[in-house]
Amino acid sequence: MGNIGQSFFSFFVGELVSLILAIIIKDEKKRIWVLVVGTILSGILALRFQEGMVIPKFDSFISIVKNTEILDPVAQDTPIGSIVVSTKTQMPVPIVMSTRTWTPAPNSLGTEIADIKHTQMVFVPNGEFKMGSDGNSDNRYSNEKPIHTVYLDAFWIDETEVTNKKYQSCVNAGGCLDHSISSYTRLNYYGNPEFDNYPVVYVSWGDAKNYCDWAGQRLPTEAEWEKAARGTDDRVYPWNDSINCGIANYKNACVGDTVEVGSYLDISPYGVYDMAGNVSEWVNDWYDWTGYYGLLSSLSNPFGPNSGDSRVVRGGSWNGAADQSRTTFRHGWYEHVASEDGGFRCALTP
Repeated sequence: MGNIGQSFFSFFVGELVSLILAIIIKDEKKRIWVLVVGTILSGILALRFQEGMVIPKFDSFISIVKNTEILDPVAQDTPIGSIVVSTKTQMPVPIVMSTRTWTPAPNSLGTEIADIKHTQMVFVPNGEFKMGSDGNSDNRYSNEKPIHTVYLDAFWIDETEVTNKKYQSCVNAGGCLDHSISSYTRLNYYGNPEFDNYPVVYVSWGDAKNYCDWAGQRLPTEAEWEKAARGTDDRVYPWNDSINCGIANYKNACVGDTVEVGSYLDISPYGVYDMAGNVSEWVNDWYDWTGYYGLLSSLSNPFGPNSGDSRVVRGGSWNGAADQSRTTFRHGWYEHVASEDGGFRCALTP
């Protein structure tokens, strides 16, 4: 049936209903009102069908339930007066959990992870850097010569020097030998909870290597240590080109002994602490007494001489002068030496 037929039929039905009601009602005034209202309603109903409009059914509103949505009929270009019910299911927005285990290190180029022994390590990306110095200025020594470009693969390095507490964990696990309990000015240092987060001292090269092996890591190479300390912009000190007692724990007059790791602004470009002070650090390489090994070894991931009678020690200490806190300063100790101002940190290959 077309719209015109529907209009006529609806008007006829409306008028018929009005007439029947008027016959039943005996009150004259009420009868007139029924006829008038019925005629008006019949006309409105007829006009709605004539314009192609539909009356919404009640069950359309029942469709407004969970996981459905009502769309705006105007936005959907539907006839005015229609209600369009969408059956589109609203899927929940997934929560994506990151599997990344590292977070950016504050004010640095590196990033941190927690290794298997709960040590914070800093990532140093692969690339080249300038290693060594010219040996002719600022109290620089001939064994730092010459300046040369070295390429290193990416590696991780401990954010701080290995502490008394961490070393004691290795001892308790049977991976390391126990050692002196004192520091330079403290009789009760190692094993004392007050100094748990201070650097372990009086450790030989073998002690340091044993700890890193136990931790599933290794001692850094000399080249890795220097890159982690100075970055790629040839810094004299890890932070810039000057030093004082407010920045690093160096020269005996500043403190006169070790301090808690990471408590100074002695921070490298990658976010590594205490590379200019606190304690000097063992690295893996043999020490070359005759000159800088840079000319004699590979300039890509160098490991130093194949043999020697002492190991390289890098970084300044609480007992060292300013020139010994420079990023290029290097010297050697015999492997058995265990000093009051000597410690270490570990590295890890990704």
